[in-house]
Amino acid sequence: MTFFRNLKTSSKLIVSFLCVIVCVAILGGIAISRVGEMRGNLQTLYDDRLVPVIDLDKVNGNLSYIRIGALRIMNEQDASKRQNILNEAADDEKEIDALIQKYGATYLTPDEKKTFDEFRPAWKAYNDSRLNTYKWALDGEFEKAKHNAATDAAAKFKVVDEKLKRLIAIQDEVGKELYKQAENDYAFIRNLIIVVTLIVIAIAIIFVVILTKMIAAPLTEITVNVANKLADGDLTVDVEEKGKDEIGQLSQAMKNMVVKLREVMGNARNISDNVASGSEELSASAQQISQGTTEQAASIEETTSSMEQMVANIRQNADNAQQT
Repeated sequence: MTFFRNLKTSSKLIVSFLCVIVCVAILGGIAISRVGEMRGNLQTLYDDRLVPVIDLDKVNGNLSYIRIGALRIMNEQDASKRQNILNEAADDEKEIDALIQKYGATYLTPDEKKTFDEFRPAWKAYNDSRLNTYKWALDGEFEKAKHNAATDAAAKFKVVDEKLKRLIAIQDEVGKELYKQAENDYAFIRNLIIVVTLIVIAIAIIFVVILTKMIAAPLTEITVNVANKLADGDLTVDVEEKGKDEIGQLSQAMKNMVVKLREVMGNARNISDNVASGSEELSASAQQISQGTTEQAASIEETTSSMEQMVANIRQNADNAQQT
């Protein structure tokens, strides 16, 4: 606290604002980080869950087309149309293979990978059996084709269908987990913003109180307790030096001013005392001079009286001399 008190006022303000800015920056950094994680989860939800679900749905649709094609080809008497059905099924097969390869390139959970590894050979086994059904139907061996479709191909398709449904269910499960995680991230960011906002407000209030105490209170003391007393001529006021900031420097300057004023008043008092003493001495000298003058006047008057008496005596003697 002493270090902070001795800082310049501008430095105090800068430190206060920097603390608030740092808190806000930390909040922003954490929020951005968590938002980035949320964005990553959303990207994962789209790339590894939504798109794969769409692709699996396409696989399921193409499998349905292939099975429908098997029914059509086994009941089609026109050889050219049977060939067209076979070609359509071949296109569906290629699309399924492409979708399976695309699906395998996405992120797979352990359970999902296990199911997918079981799905691929099951699909190959069913597709081989399905090709036999198409081949026999194309060659006109309808009974053999129907028997294969109803037995071997049907059993193998059941495995494919189970694995495919399990993969779709896994997508739903993982999607729900990601959604739950997104909700948790949202709650975390919301709570973090609330907590950090309250902390920033608390820090701001603390700095306001500290700065008010360090700036306003000393200024009030200087203006009320010092300046006003000096204006009333009270030089007994004691100025307390507080810190080394501008307020402390102002307090020191006021303290120095009070000391100088005391010295000036002391010198003035000494000069006044000296003047008063000189005046008393001058008054005493004047009294002595006045007394001496009075005494001299009395002496002169006595001398004059004596001389007049002498003149009278001389005249009397002269008159007596003339008579004789």
